[in-house]
Amino acid sequence: HVAFFDKKVVYTPIMGDVSSKQEKYKVVKDKLYISHKDIFDPDMYSNIEKITQDYYLISTWVGKRKVTSIRYYFDLEKAEEYVKTLR
Repeated sequence: HVAFFDKKVVYTPIMGDVSSKQEKYKVVKDKLYISHKDIFDPDMYSNIEKITQDYYLISTWVGKRKVTSIRYYFDLEKAEEYVKTLR
């Protein structure tokens, strides 16, 4: 689960034994930058690749290399259904 507030984003994993994480963020020219311990790396950012009725597909880049693509679902049940298909 990801929640954006005024200047902070909060990550709350729905699976696994990981605690919530809170960081600062900023958007510059269609790129989302999220700080790591209050430091922004200009070569590390995220982009929206796809928007569907059920989720956003977000890619994270380091320089010119894509390192991850993550689906952010609007509905927890649909997210859990998708995760089951990965097993």
